[in-house]
Amino acid sequence: MAVAEEEHRSSVWGFIKGFGKLIIGILLVLQGVVGLALVLLLVGLFSNASTFMAGGGAPAAHVPSNAALLINPNGVLVEEAEPADPFEAALQQAYGSEEPAQIEVGEVARAIRHAATDDRIKGIVLDLTYLYIPEISASKAHYLATALEEFKKTGKKIYSIGDSYSQEQYLLASRADEIYLHDKGSVVFVGYAAYDGYVKSFLEKILVTPHVFRVGTFKAAVEPFLRDDMSPEAKEANLAFLGSMWTAYKASVEKARGLEAGSIDRYSNDFNSVLRESAGDLAKAALKSGLVDKLANRIEQKKAMVAAFGETDDDIGYTNVDLSAYLAHIGAEKDGKAPNVAIVTAAGTIVDGEAAPGVAAGGDTVAANLKTALEDENVKAVVLRIDSPGGSAFASEIIRDGVL
Repeated sequence: MAVAEEEHRSSVWGFIKGFGKLIIGILLVLQGVVGLALVLLLVGLFSNASTFMAGGGAPAAHVPSNAALLINPNGVLVEEAEPADPFEAALQQAYGSEEPAQIEVGEVARAIRHAATDDRIKGIVLDLTYLYIPEISASKAHYLATALEEFKKTGKKIYSIGDSYSQEQYLLASRADEIYLHDKGSVVFVGYAAYDGYVKSFLEKILVTPHVFRVGTFKAAVEPFLRDDMSPEAKEANLAFLGSMWTAYKASVEKARGLEAGSIDRYSNDFNSVLRESAGDLAKAALKSGLVDKLANRIEQKKAMVAAFGETDDDIGYTNVDLSAYLAHIGAEKDGKAPNVAIVTAAGTIVDGEAAPGVAAGGDTVAANLKTALEDENVKAVVLRIDSPGGSAFASEIIRDGVL
């Protein structure tokens, strides 16, 4: 019995030791895998970060003769881009969670204006598929539309290609000599609207009493704390400025496309009837309403651009230089005949102190930029571009002092 018990204990102990070794072995393997993954991640991060810090944008490409300036930005249209953090950008890229790029309206306009006098550029192709223009950025879309109109005065043509067009994308596309729409695509107008969340009842339920100091009737910024719905005064104010934006949009598009006054209203307000007249076909409805010139799938659109600019062997298929490459090519070229004009931007909420570009408009930061321009003997004039909902009254005074 003693021998049997001893053998049983020995076998159990052997199993435990073997199992323990197996667990330790698995842990060591996992440790090695995790360590290798961390090393590869760090190598990738440093590699990507060095690329960003070295200016990993588009190279200064050669601009071929009779080329199309392909305006195909991928990102959000903004007044001023936030400064890029190379390590944060590399980390986002490593995890596949990159934020949309920010496309500065001034840079796009600069490329358009430069192309107007560039003998190598035969025309412009607008591919706005991946350009997001928020409703709040309507003024930026109008700014680019004006730049496109100036380009057309040179006699060079503008073509717009796309699967579908959002409201703000179409504002730019309407400046084209020829607008191509995918035969399964659409043009959508939604107008402008203002929404807010109201929390008065919620605050009452959690026993929170807001203390708000305001002067005047039309002070809607703090209404969410005091009401559960929009006040008549706020509705009146919103209808006034949103109505003016929509009126300006319709007039701009109708003039650019040579449409009768009221055409956009009919298309958007009586869309069911418009769609019924085209047997439910969204693309044909846009064509019949005069919003586009031709319905064509992607292959047919490419063939049309080949006919206009000549064929190439690359993925695009026709002679072109894209927006980012063209901007890299022209660099910081200046017209030596004209005096230098400095552009100072105040983008975002106006706040006290300093603020990073594109994040907020710091009163001290904007004032310092104005002072730098003032002290620069080569600067003959300053353009102050403001893209802000307002903010600190004190910071605004600091900026005003810098202007004066």
